[in-house]
Amino acid sequence: AFSGCSGLSSIIIPDSVTSIDLWAFSGCSGLISITIPNSVTYIGPGAFSGCSGLSSITIPDSVTEIYGYTFYNCDNLETVTLPQQLEYLEGDTFYDCEAIKEIFYRGETPVEVSKDVFATSIYENATLHVPEGKESLFKEVSPWMYFKNIKGWNVSGVEEVTADNGDIDKSQPYEVYSLNGVKVGVSTDALAPGVYIVRQGSKTKKIIIN
Repeated sequence: AFSGCSGLSSIIIPDSVTSIDLWAFSGCSGLISITIPNSVTYIGPGAFSGCSGLSSITIPDSVTEIYGYTFYNCDNLETVTLPQQLEYLEGDTFYDCEAIKEIFYRGETPVEVSKDVFATSIYENATLHVPEGKESLFKEVSPWMYFKNIKGWNVSGVEEVTADNGDIDKSQPYEVYSLNGVKVGVSTDALAPGVYIVRQGSKTKKIIIN
């Protein structure tokens, strides 16, 4: 549908969409922001392959199936959030995405898949965040068992937002969350329009992206 549209920088997929089929946005190298609604349950092969402008992707909890090469060659992708209801993840999905630093797995039961779903360097260098108390379970299932860095995290994310007690200093590290507590990145620069929570140290602040 949009394959090769290199000038496309942002897209919001409407709630009426239930599947994103093969190669839908492949080669959209200028795409830096995409919002996938909770109505989507299926993401087909190569759907976002070659989207080199993406630095962060949050796959909504409604998605149960992600097929091969979906994010292949997204070489600037750093943060990935996998859905709670994931049932099928095909090999090579994130292969050649060697910039990945953090993977947040929201589901408590790890999907078993071949090791080639990620590049070899990812298992060495990236951090896999899994629901607290489930670390040992992920260490027994491929490919999650190959990660050297596995940490437990509170899947509910930001539980409470305090009143703004100071501006966020963008020259220092900070984290950005959706209103339901899902981490969506470490920068506000490429966010889709909406309301977000920014956390830096002990400071939290709601922000609006127009």
